[in-house]
Amino acid sequence: MRVQKLIHAIKAQKFGIWRPDEKFQIIYKHLHNTRIMDEQDEDGNVWQRATRVGDDHSASALVFCMVGLERKTKPYEPKKNQQTFYFDFL
Repeated sequence: MRVQKLIHAIKAQKFGIWRPDEKFQIIYKHLHNTRIMDEQDEDGNVWQRATRVGDDHSASALVFCMVGLERKTKPYEPKKNQQTFYFDFL
């Protein structure tokens, strides 16, 4: 799911590229090696899965950066009906 979110963000031009040098070409190649595949089980349930067809470690690094940025910029919101801190030890 995170890989798909990254690819959509890139297509929506939410990332700026300042110069297309050889390092950028490596990132581009690694992103191109990452694919979103539709899969279906015997019951007919369909889901999407990220897969790779070559080197993709630059794409994985971008996903981890995006996860970190999301956690730093979005406030924590506990799920409904979930106790966020257990006071049993007191």
